[in-house]
Amino acid sequence: MTAILRPPLAITSAEVVSVADLTPRMRRITLGGPGLDGFAGDHPADAIKLLLPPGGVGAPPVASWGADGLTLADPAAEFELRTYTVRRFAAGLLDVDAVLHGHGPGTSWARSAAVGDPVTFLGPRRDFPDDLAESAPELLLVVGDETAIPAAAGIAEALPEGGRAVFLLEVDDAADELALTSRGSLSVTWLHRGGGQSLADAVRAVALPPGRTRAWVAAESGVAVGLRRVLRRELGLARGDVTAFGYWQRDRVADDMDDVPEEPS
Repeated sequence: MTAILRPPLAITSAEVVSVADLTPRMRRITLGGPGLDGFAGDHPADAIKLLLPPGGVGAPPVASWGADGLTLADPAAEFELRTYTVRRFAAGLLDVDAVLHGHGPGTSWARSAAVGDPVTFLGPRRDFPDDLAESAPELLLVVGDETAIPAAAGIAEALPEGGRAVFLLEVDDAADELALTSRGSLSVTWLHRGGGQSLADAVRAVALPPGRTRAWVAAESGVAVGLRRVLRRELGLARGDVTAFGYWQRDRVADDMDDVPEEPS
């Protein structure tokens, strides 16, 4: 029996109820069905892990949690795990906004997804600190590439009235930009790849207030490590005030998005 040792995230079965292109390189896949009753992924930047067949096309394998971890009903079955942000969960519908890039199983799934397709996923996993909004920092700084846009949009919507946030988002070009809405005060800067300014340079240019600044970062793993370094070492943010994720790795198809390890101070 195939098994992987993973934290006991809930296993949910759903189906695709609609598909819509938001930009030339981002597709919204909406999931529904009775399996979503009780789903708890209603926080900004929550994540789910899709259980995909090899190549990302076809029916997902049947899985359950056993004594040895996640097990598949068919011992010969193979699978892929791909992690996506919950863009929105409301009225029993779950929106997944998938970036269409590369040729991995996740992109194949997003490109081929059609109404009625079955979907199995694990989660949710909470990737946005619960205390971040409660701590009411003077400034919330959100930095990332196109893979961070779904989370950034959810974070913007969750910003309370009176909250202030700066968003720095890098995409290929203007066609990849999406409007962000919020009850708070937003400053959104879109950086176009190859346009002369890197995310790190944009972060360095932010005028930090005298009070507390908290930062949330999601990008290619190496870029995220560099951004954490800029925030911690150059701008002086405290360890607990920087949350960073490597959502993907260059030249490698990863099965998860991971916390960027903290470097020694």
